[in-house]
Formats: sequence, structure tokens, C-alpha cells
Amino acid sequence: MGYQESYLPQEQQRIGHDVSVITSNRYAKKAKKLIEGGNPKPGTYFEQGVKVHRLPVWFELPTQAGYLLMRGLRDQLAAIKPDVVHCHNILHITGFLAALYQQELGYALVYDTHMSKLNVFHAWESPLRKQIKAWVYKLEAWMTRPWIPKRAKLFVAIGEPEREFVEWVYGKSCPKVEIVRLGADHRKIDFQWQGRQKIRAALGWDENTIVLGHAGVLQPSKQCEMILQAAAQLQSENTGILLIGRIDSEYKEKLVKLSRSLGLEQKLVFQDFVSKDELAGWLSTFDIGIWPGDMTITIIEAMAAGRPVIAVGTPYSQALIEDVGAGYLFEKNQQEELNRLVQAFVFEPEMRSVIGQRSRSAVELHWNWEVIADQFVGLYQQAIEENRKG
Repeated sequence: MGYQESYLPQEQQRIGHDVSVITSNRYAKKAKKLIEGGNPKPGTYFEQGVKVHRLPVWFELPTQAGYLLMRGLRDQLAAIKPDVVHCHNILHITGFLAALYQQELGYALVYDTHMSKLNVFHAWESPLRKQIKAWVYKLEAWMTRPWIPKRAKLFVAIGEPEREFVEWVYGKSCPKVEIVRLGADHRKIDFQWQGRQKIRAALGWDENTIVLGHAGVLQPSKQCEMILQAAAQLQSENTGILLIGRIDSEYKEKLVKLSRSLGLEQKLVFQDFVSKDELAGWLSTFDIGIWPGDMTITIIEAMAAGRPVIAVGTPYSQALIEDVGAGYLFEKNQQEELNRLVQAFVFEPEMRSVIGQRSRSAVELHWNWEVIADQFVGLYQQAIEENRKG
């Protein structure tokens, strides 16, 4: 289960719905690095207050995409007797089986997708690899066309690029695609002054230090090099760079080497993955949150902590950030443009404060799981009505 699959059921249960999650007894490869004790045994558990049915796995393909076949899915669905099945992601075996059993078991079927060309086709991949991946996804869509798009009452994308991707994959057979964006836990994550002070003191920074921050899985597609370049052009002793998240040794060494060449080695701090309980304090340590590459959910979490943000411009970031006045966007790979925006924030503390307040307000009004749960419940009700009509 990923980010949305964890928070959304909790919120739906909190507002009074009967929620069950069906997943496998295997963690994704990335999650295994964060969880001690290995995979859980098959069975039914209560995880963060939600009933979770973890089914055994017949087989799993050795990919990052999580293609696996769970044993007992139909029987578990039949036992739950759901009004609606919300299937996270479309192009996988479980998504196909959910469509296969839909008419027999009579539930309304809704899919969401987080896939876009931005996170499917990576810059470091060869043209041939990208073409092969495109053929594979198109083949999957063609094979599932008689079931998934015909039996689903609705597709839901987290943003415009994700909607474009699923429309590209399924073509004319694609059903209506609604957009429901991701959010943050606005009750748990907010600006924490004491946490900020404690962390800054431990890192040797005071309130005169301008901290440029980034959080998420640290990998080349996040383009953290651009943050270092932006810090270097400030030519200030009172600058800190805080990168939060898991990072492989090769990419870390690349960033460390760049920091040495820019004279920033003493200003650069790496912080490994932090727990949900600690996250607000670490994000509050930022003065400016910067995301020069791939988008990540931690942008919204930084906004929840009242941080002004700078991100690469996409339709998603425009809706999430620019349209609500939570920060500024720049064109991809344009270092000078990023430098200019960082300078503007650094030398205008009042602007940082005002835009940080807008960030927090945007999360309270729009980008939180309470609002998102209500949006999904409304879509479920539509899907149930359409399912009853046949």
C-alpha cells in the first residue's frame, strides 16, 4: 500500500464509512528498506484503524511496478460484499481481476492512476527502452480493453499529466477521467517552531541561516544539483541546504562532489527517511522548499508546514502551487530562472512569510485528506447509481 492507499481509507473510515483494504502480504521493494521484520503473514489485520486483508501471492514479476497475482481475491471480495471497489492503479493484474469479477459480484468499480509520461519514461532511459515500455503499456491496455474500460464507471487521475497518460493508453475506449489531487495530513503536519529550533541547533544553524530544503526519495530525476547551484550563486555564509530522504550511494557521492566544487560541502546536510511523527519538525526547518525535478507528495506536506515552495512548472504544479499563491514555478532545467526565484525569496523575508501562510491555507482548504475523502465519496455515489442503472 502506498501513500494514498494509506491515508484515504483512514479518513473515509473516520467519517463513518465501512472500509476494507485488500492487498498482498508483500511489501514493495522500496518499502522493504524502511520496514523491519520482512513481509507480514497472510491474514486480516487492523492497520492504523483500518481492516486490511493481506492475501498470499501466487507469483510476482521482478519489476518495480508490482505485478503480482494474489490468491483468494475473488473469495475475499465476495465475503466483503462491497458497494464499490476502488482499485489503485489500472494496468496491473489485480486491476484486471477486479474488472473480471465485477459483473458476478455486482459492485461499482472505480480506478485511480498516478502514472504519467513524466514518471513512466525517464530522462536517463534510451529511446529504445522508452519505446518498448510504450508498446508494453499499449499492449496491456489492448488486452484489458474488453473488461476494464467497459466495466469501470470512472477513472480518477491525480493530475492533468496522469489523465493524459490514461487517455493516451486507452484511446477512444477510455471512460471519463476525473481529477482528484493528493493531499497532506493537515492535522498532523503544520509549522512547528520548537521542532525547527531544535533541529537547526543540532545542525549548527540559527534563525539567520536561510535553509533551502528538499524532501522525498533522492534520485537523479529530482535534480537536486540545481538546488546546490542556486545556493552557490547566493554567495552567502548564512545558507544551509537540507536534503531529506533515502538516497543511493552513487547519487549522494555525485552531490557531495558537486558541493565541494561549489564550496558548499560544509553547508550541505543529508537526512535519512524520517517518520510521520518527526516530519513536520524537519519540514519546518526549511525557509524555502525547492523541487526542481519530479513532483513528490512532500511538496504538499511542506505547504502544510507553511513553507513557501518553488517547483518545476507542470499543469499539476500550476494547479497545486501557482493557482493558490503558494509559491513560484520555473521552466524545467532553467537554472538561471530558479536562481532568480531563490534570490527573491532569500532577500524578501516578508514575502516568504506571506506565501508560507498561503501554502498552509491552500492545504487547509483544498489539499488535505478530509476534503479528498469527501470528493471520492461523491464519486463513489455517482458510480453506484450508474451501476444500478446498468
